[in-house]
Amino acid sequence: GRFPWRRRIGKEVDSIHITAHKKTPIELWPKEPQSPSSVDGARFEAAIGELCMGISAKRKTKYAKLVLDESRRFEVDPFLLAALMYDQSKCWPHTPKREIRLNRYGMTRISHTMHAPHFRKGVYQYFLRENGEFKAHTLAVGEYPFNKSTARKPASNLYFSAAILSVLEDQDTMLH
Repeated sequence: GRFPWRRRIGKEVDSIHITAHKKTPIELWPKEPQSPSSVDGARFEAAIGELCMGISAKRKTKYAKLVLDESRRFEVDPFLLAALMYDQSKCWPHTPKREIRLNRYGMTRISHTMHAPHFRKGVYQYFLRENGEFKAHTLAVGEYPFNKSTARKPASNLYFSAAILSVLEDQDTMLH
């Protein structure tokens, strides 16, 4: 049947990562380690500095604080959010023209076309299967408007990326 939502289809999402990962059977992947229950801010900032080589001390402090704050706000793993930031942009805050042409913005390269239909008036709407039916759920995301301009800025980009990760984790728990 039809789903009660517009599908998140990222036609502009690169398949290079998908292709590389398909070559390794998932049963050979090591189990992901649990993140610590509390994160030492100074050590996390130092780790961001190591990960994001070449950034200024001011940016290192800013990015570490943003990642930790937004991870706490949306209850997602700060190490996952930092890894996404590094993997997608090498912590570079500017969006290159190639990425803009593909509608991917900011340090985590949020796909605007994939997520925009789900953000309305400060709410991210998503669906979970409950008792054999899809039920609408919402996540408050009113700190910034979701648009291409805000998706480019580090603070709002990490805010929305943490929110999206939160929704994806919520949906993933329903599958297992």
